Amino acid sequence: MEHFPAQSVKPPATYEQQLNILKSRGLNVNNEDMAVRTLQRINYYRLSAYGLSLKHDDKYHIDTTFE
Repeated sequence: MEHFPAQSVKPPATYEQQLNILKSRGLNVNNEDMAVRTLQRINYYRLSAYGLSLKHDDKYHIDTTFE
């Protein structure tokens, strides 16, 4: 039986933490409750992929909103 060294696993971020990450990258969020509910339904990574065209150097363009 092969043994692999233990790898540290990054714990999953809460929906609120995910929203804070988006906000830290310059995304404007007017309704945080709606944004959290949307993240619960859609998935952070799908939403992030959609936002690729709305960013430059990992920062959202000015006036980009979650809504």
